[in-house]
Amino acid sequence: MRMNFKQISFRKQVIYITSVLLITLSLVVAMVTALVSRAELKSLLLSQGKEWSQSLAKNSVTAFLYRDAEIVRDSVQTMMDTGKIDQLILRAIDGEIILQQEKYKDLSKNNTQQFRINKEFYEDDTSWFFNVAVNSGFNAMVSTEKDEGGFIDSALASEHTAQILGYVQMRLSKDYLNASSRQVFVNNLLIALILSFIVILVLLALTRRMFMPLENLATVMRQTSQGGWKTYTDLSGAAEIRDISITYNKMINTLQERDEELVQANINLEAKVKRRTEELEDSNTQLEAFNYSVSHDLRTPLRSIDGFSNILMEDLAEQLGEEGRSYLVRIKKAANRMGELIDDMLSLSRISRKDIQPQTIMLDQICNEILEPLLETGEKRKIEIVINKDLETFADLGMAWVLLENLIGNAWKYSSKSDVTYIEIGKLAGHEDCFYLKDKGVGFDMQYADKLFLPFQRLHRADDFEGSGIGLATVKRIIDKHGGKIWFESVINEGAVFYFSFGHPDQATPET
Repeated sequence: MRMNFKQISFRKQVIYITSVLLITLSLVVAMVTALVSRAELKSLLLSQGKEWSQSLAKNSVTAFLYRDAEIVRDSVQTMMDTGKIDQLILRAIDGEIILQQEKYKDLSKNNTQQFRINKEFYEDDTSWFFNVAVNSGFNAMVSTEKDEGGFIDSALASEHTAQILGYVQMRLSKDYLNASSRQVFVNNLLIALILSFIVILVLLALTRRMFMPLENLATVMRQTSQGGWKTYTDLSGAAEIRDISITYNKMINTLQERDEELVQANINLEAKVKRRTEELEDSNTQLEAFNYSVSHDLRTPLRSIDGFSNILMEDLAEQLGEEGRSYLVRIKKAANRMGELIDDMLSLSRISRKDIQPQTIMLDQICNEILEPLLETGEKRKIEIVINKDLETFADLGMAWVLLENLIGNAWKYSSKSDVTYIEIGKLAGHEDCFYLKDKGVGFDMQYADKLFLPFQRLHRADDFEGSGIGLATVKRIIDKHGGKIWFESVINEGAVFYFSFGHPDQATPET
């Protein structure tokens, strides 16, 4: 399982990094000291081998003259006892071996052939070889006097010229150097690891003393973040740790006070919400009563006005004269307009109170049904209608019908004075569930666009185009209840485009 280094505590990170560094340093120190020791030991072995072979060559002249190994056997044995020499041979010039000592009894005799007479020193992969000539050039010290028997020693009576009597051949194996180097490496590594272990133990104790307060503080802060309001006041350690502890305690005290304030504020807010809800319910009740009054009580006098106006027009038309009849027509129109305003206000109120019941609907089918009766009344117009297919969305069917009825009705109304009544309905390319309705009517000035969705606000004169100013306010209310968005573009005498979406308020408006 892979360890995530960032998730462990800072104390463990310090211990881990320090341990890795100490172990690595131990290996490096052990290797470096072993290499240095090996170089020094090699130099010592070569120096000793040269010194021993030359010393033995000087001291073995007599042994070579008399071919007597016993003369130098003790010296040879002393050298062999050091354990550094694998093989030592005293070889006469004629090839006779005067003395041969080997460290291992099973050493092959063929090894004696590895010595080269023409080289005083050489080496191969396993050994160093010393080959020192034994010279008889000590004649000045040789006595030519006769002994007590009157004879001259024939060996000492040789010519007074130096000559080579033989060779001292010494072999030092590199096994001793390798074994010693390995031992030095192991010893140094063990010493370094022991020292590292001691340092790690000390570091554990120090880091525990240094970082445990921080870990305790982290634990308390974690408990605090989970909702446990606990003030930790017994945090000891360095001055910085104590400062952190004091600061943390002050912060917790402040948070506790703020928490208590928030709890009390929530209690007060819940009471206010409850009170406002009751007030809203009461307002809705009063609004429903008002709507009922508007629907029934206000219609009665309007019907009376309209009825008496009709009676006057039918029974007293000649007596009223032209001016009187004109006044009655204006009274009837005002009564009818007030009735339309009452109907529009009730419709807007019903939209506000009604809960939406979204379902999958096809806007193109709804548009066709809405346009059908309009097309029957517009026989004198030049009409061009474009309704794209498969305009599927998810919305309340009744509210979507009211929305399209108002938008199409406005497009039809404000195109009545244009050469061509053009209405196009489709889906906005590149925008999910975003639709548009376009006309080529009179349009409107965009600087007054902020009034467009306000009730009873009109951007055209009532004499030019009839209406109550409630339609687009109803459209905006429907879009808001769905959580959607609506925006528009328009140019005077060139028409207008309305963009809208149901339930997707994050849709970006297209660039204008």
